[in-house]
Amino acid sequence: MSPRTKEQYKAIRREKEALIIDSALELFAEKGYHTTSISHIAQKAGISKGLIYNYFDSKESLLVRILQDFISINTSLLNVGSRQEITGENMGKYIDAILDSLETRRNYWLVLTRFSMQKDIANLFFSHQSTRDTIAQLFHQVNNYFSKHFEHPHEEMLMFRSVIKGLALILLLTPGAYPPELIHSFRERLHRMFVR
Repeated sequence: MSPRTKEQYKAIRREKEALIIDSALELFAEKGYHTTSISHIAQKAGISKGLIYNYFDSKESLLVRILQDFISINTSLLNVGSRQEITGENMGKYIDAILDSLETRRNYWLVLTRFSMQKDIANLFFSHQSTRDTIAQLFHQVNNYFSKHFEHPHEEMLMFRSVIKGLALILLLTPGAYPPELIHSFRERLHRMFVR
């Protein structure tokens, strides 16, 4: 048996890191951040506690990584491309991607929703300059979109955020409670309201 290549080691590292993140996400969504320990995460992942520390310095650094991943995912859903400008097509795809990801990435959304209501975690998250910069850029792009396409952009942007957050809460807290045709109807209505 030949020794592993650098690429194989990198693949193993990515796989273990993903396992740790997925296990933490599941536990954070189920039990909350403060009541979940590194030991719980290790047990859920089926690895040693020490191995987690090879990947993350602390539970806090694991949390920050999860939140930064979420921001990256959310930014990629918007898919503005090289122009850095949101088009109507981008907004339509963004709405669709959010609704789809509420189902496919449920734990991410549950964690984000839970954490957005905990001031200490929000403060930790926003204490990182890179996170603040990414969110500021995203907010600027969304603000420009609403300014270009709506007579009352701030009201419309607030309405957009409120509707998305409210719908997300309903779908996250009562999975499967609404038939697919109703969710499709919501999707169409969001397109009519916000895609220009």
